[in-house]
Amino acid sequence: MVTRVALYGNTCNNLYQLAKLLRNELQVDAHLFLPNNADIQNRPESDDPELTDNYPDWIHVGRYRSPIAQYLPMFSPLINDVKNFDYIIFSQKGPSLAPYLKPKTFFLVTGGDLTRAPFYGRTYRWYKSFPAKILGVVRAYWQRTGLRQVDETWVQPFKPLKTALADLGIKTYNREKYFPVILDAPGKVSGTELDDTLSNLRNNWDFLIFNPARMMLDETPDMVATGAWKNNLALLYGFAEFLKTTGATRAAFVFVDKGDGHREKHGRERFLQEADRLGIKDKVISLKPPASQDVYTRAQLFRLYELSDVVGNDYGVGWFGSIVLEGLSMAKPVISYVEESVMHELYGDHPLISVREPDEIADALTRLYKDPDYRFKVGQKGRAWYKKHHSPQGAKRRYIENLEFLKSGDVKPSNGTENSN
Repeated sequence: MVTRVALYGNTCNNLYQLAKLLRNELQVDAHLFLPNNADIQNRPESDDPELTDNYPDWIHVGRYRSPIAQYLPMFSPLINDVKNFDYIIFSQKGPSLAPYLKPKTFFLVTGGDLTRAPFYGRTYRWYKSFPAKILGVVRAYWQRTGLRQVDETWVQPFKPLKTALADLGIKTYNREKYFPVILDAPGKVSGTELDDTLSNLRNNWDFLIFNPARMMLDETPDMVATGAWKNNLALLYGFAEFLKTTGATRAAFVFVDKGDGHREKHGRERFLQEADRLGIKDKVISLKPPASQDVYTRAQLFRLYELSDVVGNDYGVGWFGSIVLEGLSMAKPVISYVEESVMHELYGDHPLISVREPDEIADALTRLYKDPDYRFKVGQKGRAWYKKHHSPQGAKRRYIENLEFLKSGDVKPSNGTENSN
């Protein structure tokens, strides 16, 4: 009998890639469920443009993120749509549905769905308007309640995530299972939407530092605890010191104008003010997505990675995600701070230039700028590491080992009763 697995909460297409792996490698009848208002970066066509308005029959779209579904999850249409599945793997707000789901439930943590979503205070302070604060607290209640009824939690062992598990008293964390993010990087980038932008960058600059991360600058306890703090200013200060040390005149710092929340907007304004104060604002370039989009698609981002010389990411709490992998997959040196002990536990070694202080960042940029051969070797090492651990082929072994039971049927489907939490 074929095992049926539903997937919901497709952050940066993580579950889309997992669904393909389950179908192709374990012969599981895996189905991906998407809200009809999903952001472009969370839709399969962001990775595979040929799927635009042309989903296969195992990808379903529904009103899973309607106001009613968010604030009264027991009325979500997803509950009925997945009732005949054996298992469901979810991220984002998926845990809020756990008490009402018939399939056995697995929570694949992506970050804020564990570090912020179930915490009342953090959620309340995250939003600016009072109605948004109240609605956020309501959603936090459902997320917190649902987490205690999830059958198994899968999480990377970085500090913010482990701390959140401890604070919530979650006992379903399976320490034996690590699921590396799967990134299906393109063999060749394509598209024409950004031709003018790329042409201008190519003609005006010889050395580009690309920072696609959101501008999250406030080092408050909440921002640190959730992992949202990116400490982007460390990279800006390092870039300023690099310019002063090298005298480089055709080097630029490129960042993406994304995120319409008040923190992101404030972060971008403050970032540009600091660049102006440092006297380097003319070398700091803010890129906006095409007019018809709120954010860049992954295919468009890869064109920006391809043009860049160095990728900068996160200098905050020491974890990493899709941006790091995207940069590595394009054979670009990536400067981003990570917890060395966790990286050693998970991988043994890694190719990231893991620094955090502006002077360290400046030194790293200087060497990469002055030594193109070194820059090339670092990029190639990063691409090889990505292929080994995070490409569909490289990550396949760990997923098959961890999810073999889905094929063999060793674990029986849940009957909907609460677990011991």
